[in-house]
Amino acid sequence: MRIGVDLDGTVVNLAKPLLKYYNKKHGTSFKEWELVTYNTWECLRITRDDFINEIDAFYASPYFNEIMPMPGAQAGLGWLRKWGDEPHLVTARPPKARDFELKEATNECIKRYFPKAFYSTNFSSDFRTGNGGQGKAAMCKELGLEIIIEDCAEYAQACADAGIGAYLLEQPWNSRYTVKNVERCRDWDDLIRKISEL
Repeated sequence: MRIGVDLDGTVVNLAKPLLKYYNKKHGTSFKEWELVTYNTWECLRITRDDFINEIDAFYASPYFNEIMPMPGAQAGLGWLRKWGDEPHLVTARPPKARDFELKEATNECIKRYFPKAFYSTNFSSDFRTGNGGQGKAAMCKELGLEIIIEDCAEYAQACADAGIGAYLLEQPWNSRYTVKNVERCRDWDDLIRKISEL
């Protein structure tokens, strides 16, 4: 089975080092559980443009190297490969952030924590375009993916609406959203159990 897998909030924890960076820079004390919408700028009470500037600076900072795998992601991806599934990374990240080569840094992170886990790495840039996940859904269709594993309710819904089986890993930023034809999963163990039953 060809499976799309999101990166941030799904296989790696971007929120923790991002908030550490932001809090240190601005003297704030935001916590991950306070990120109750995918639109992180709303939780931080700044504009979208200001947030894009902040995240671009974060990507180029030493804090970016503190990104770690989500619990269960490494083992879960290992099971998918063992079962003969074909995971493809599909991220909303852009390949470049300001003058920082984000694609290269992303690929290094993948090699470090998920060597040989993905058949391909794909950048939809959805987060920059604000197109509600339509770019990611189109990319999944183009890649012939049958399933997407996501943390963003909006992207999961766009993929489900495009006929792609969508699995949504529970995160504070998606808990308030109502989704249709999207399977919610508590964690990677729950996700792998549900996929194994297909």
